[in-house]
Amino acid sequence: MAPAPASPTPSSARMGGSVRRAVRGARSAQIAGQVREVVGARGYRHRARVVVVGVALSIVLGACSAPSVTSVSIDGGDRSVVVDDSLTLTATVVTSGGASAAVTWESSDEAVAGIDDAGSVAILTAGTTDVTATSTVDPSMRDTVTLTVDPLGVLMWTRQFGTSSNDQAFGVATDAEGNVYAAGYTFGALEGAGAGNADAFVRSYDREGSLRWTRQFGTSADDEAFGVATDAEGNVYAAGYTRGALEGPNAGGEDVFIRSYDRDGSLRWTRQFGTSSGDFATGMATDASGNVYVTGYTLGALEGPNAGSEDAFIRSYDRDGSLRWTRQFGTSSEDVATGVATDASGNVYVTGYTYGALHAANSGFVDVFVRSYDSAGGLRWTRQFGTGSGDVANGVATDASGNVFIAGGTFGDLDGTSAGSEDAFVRSYDSEGGLRWTRQFGTSSGDVANGVATDASGNVYAAGSTGGALDGAEFGTFDAFVRSYDNEGSLRWTRQFGTSSGDVANDVAIDANRGVHATGYTFGALEGANAGAGDAFIRKYGR
Repeated sequence: MAPAPASPTPSSARMGGSVRRAVRGARSAQIAGQVREVVGARGYRHRARVVVVGVALSIVLGACSAPSVTSVSIDGGDRSVVVDDSLTLTATVVTSGGASAAVTWESSDEAVAGIDDAGSVAILTAGTTDVTATSTVDPSMRDTVTLTVDPLGVLMWTRQFGTSSNDQAFGVATDAEGNVYAAGYTFGALEGAGAGNADAFVRSYDREGSLRWTRQFGTSADDEAFGVATDAEGNVYAAGYTRGALEGPNAGGEDVFIRSYDRDGSLRWTRQFGTSSGDFATGMATDASGNVYVTGYTLGALEGPNAGSEDAFIRSYDRDGSLRWTRQFGTSSEDVATGVATDASGNVYVTGYTYGALHAANSGFVDVFVRSYDSAGGLRWTRQFGTGSGDVANGVATDASGNVFIAGGTFGDLDGTSAGSEDAFVRSYDSEGGLRWTRQFGTSSGDVANGVATDASGNVYAAGSTGGALDGAEFGTFDAFVRSYDNEGSLRWTRQFGTSSGDVANDVAIDANRGVHATGYTFGALEGANAGAGDAFIRKYGR
């Protein structure tokens, strides 16, 4: 009798990282392979295909690669920021073999800026620091960028322009490309020949301060621009008054005009309107839909009867110059609108001053008001405030949250004690008219804020004039200033500038990179020589 077959006895050998298992007595047949995971000598995991052929079971491990990092690069490279910026750095890490892409962060000068494990940078003071990202797998793989921290309110450039006659700028705006536009009037010839007495102008510079174009326009009578705005398409709108006929006949005395140019200075359209009694534009704005808003005051009846003396008004056109609506409002006393702004929801805010009672009782003399309409002209709310000593508003702005900021002057105590004579102020409401805060500031010599603007971070900027020293020494009889607060009303910085001859900032605008542009006029030489009498200027600061 033949002996029974012996039980299969496994045997194994390890050669060069491969494992072979022979099973004696197995039949010569190929069995479908399966995928298995094998842990190698260093704990690396590999996948293998198992095939049984004949009497041998072979497990052949594929080639393995150790985890490694090929490169580390910090996204964005070297950059410049300012002290209160928020910044998070990211690094691109190229790996193989399943290596971790984690990095550690380090700042060479933590007094300038520190950085945490997530790449969040704490910007502390002006200076320069090198920030390095280092691979946690291979410390030889790293990248370094230089972070330059500029102080707040750094002067970028000044442009002064004019003729041998008088030239003044009253409004300033910026577009999405960082171009800046100033509007005002000239008694000379900024572009070509003057049309008559005072002519209106719009002048544009690029972000670096290079002149792009100038448009001067008018009639044989007086024409003056006091407001300028841009829309999302780069169109430019200027508003003011004319004693002549820019479009059609004059209604009588002074008429309001709005004039639109494209981004390259080509005329799009002009609208002129008024009553027989006199009408003036003081400010303008656009909304996200391209609608245009002009505000000012009328001695007549633009919409319904005049309430008495001067009434405030706001009038809206679409981007192509078609009239949308007009709202006229006032008391039996004098009511003047001085500024207009819109928010992201299309709400409109008008500010100015009243000698009557638009909302509750008058404080005793001239009070500030702010009035809100929806995009269709429906009244939302009105707020009136004052001290009894005389208070006026000259500008209004909104932020991305719909908060409202009013700037002007007071002869009383809106917030604390008056510094003496007239003080400047900034006052903030939420979008529903709830008071947020008030900041009053000045010197013993008289101070007023003429314009206000906000940036994308919610910081607030007021521009005006001072007879004293808001920031260090004074330069002349009256100087221009720009003053910045954060969104909660904490002071960020003040810049006072001027000549010995007198200087006034009338408006301020912020560009997409938070460049701060102030415009106004000087009787001296802020840049180069004075052309004669008053010259207009635009001055740009970093945020």
